[in-house]
Parts: sequence; C-alpha cells; structure tokens
Amino acid sequence: MRFSRSVLHPSSRRSVGVLLFVGTALFAACGDGGQAKHEPPPGAAATGSVVGEGAAFEHFESAQEKLGIDFPASWKGAYTAASRADTTGGSLRAVEFTFKPDPSWKVVPQTLLMVRIFTKAGWDRLDAQPGQTVAVKIASRGDAVFALSLPSRNPYQGGTPAAARFDQMVLAVLQDSTRLRLTPR
Repeated sequence: MRFSRSVLHPSSRRSVGVLLFVGTALFAACGDGGQAKHEPPPGAAATGSVVGEGAAFEHFESAQEKLGIDFPASWKGAYTAASRADTTGGSLRAVEFTFKPDPSWKVVPQTLLMVRIFTKAGWDRLDAQPGQTVAVKIASRGDAVFALSLPSRNPYQGGTPAAARFDQMVLAVLQDSTRLRLTPR
C-alpha cells in the first residue's frame, strides 16, 4: 500500500498504517467478498454522481465545508452526503458519507466514512493523545484540518449483498489512497 504525500500528512503515517491494517482486516472478515458539484442545503443530503463521461472517479464538492473529494468510481450512486455540526474529538464540523443500499435489501443506511473538520489547535490537542483513533489527518488549509474517520466494522450481516457492497466501497478507499483525494477549497 502506498500513500501520496499530497493525500496524507507525514505525521499521520503511523496512525494511517494502523487504521488501514485494522480497517482492512475488519472489512475482509465481515463481507463476502451527472453533475460536478453536490451541495446539500443545511440538514439535507446529496447523492454523488460522476463528473463527465467515463470519469475514473466520483467527485463530491461542498462549498459550505470548502472541500472537494474524489472517491473511487465504484461509489457512483451508492452514497449520500450530509454536513453537520460535530464535536467528536474536538472537531467543529463533519461531512458524513452514508451508504445508500438497494431498496430491495431492506436494510438501514449506515455511515461509510466521515470527514471531520478541526481547528489546527484542536487537531494538535487530539493528535497529542496517546492511542488517538478518532481520525487521521488527510489535508489542511489555513487553520482548518481535515481528518478521515472510518467505521470500526461492517454494520451489515456477513454474506448479505449489503455487507458485500459496503465492504467493496470501504476497501476501494483503503486499498488505493490515490482514489480518495480531499482538496481544501
């Protein structure tokens, strides 16, 4: 597994390695196997779509949170995004990306990942804590630090289509970090 310096901050490499190892092991054990901009109004959700025909990525843009994210193309049409206040670990805001299961599966949508936004001072306090597992820093801009949080396990019953699709989406992000690129705006 390799990480681009533009994606991950050097001080996060140890945390990312642990997060990716644990995340990959958990997800492997659990399952079998448009428009350019999306801006949800406060409290509303947006569905992702591919930018341009034949795009190799799925692009999400939030003017409110001042960030853009490129996801693997496999995320197309399979998630919603919502911005909200968040105080986890001292963060200020978060963009929650929720799995959008096939309606025939009759399962409740669950969180795929979160991008939490911290002040630099808030992130430094959190990052200084031994064993910090709330999030991994992926980018910064001015006084804002953007950090990635992943679920600790697949929330769906193993062997079901929902578990397999959820695993596929999270593993697509974990296995090749060049497909997840957060760009502060």
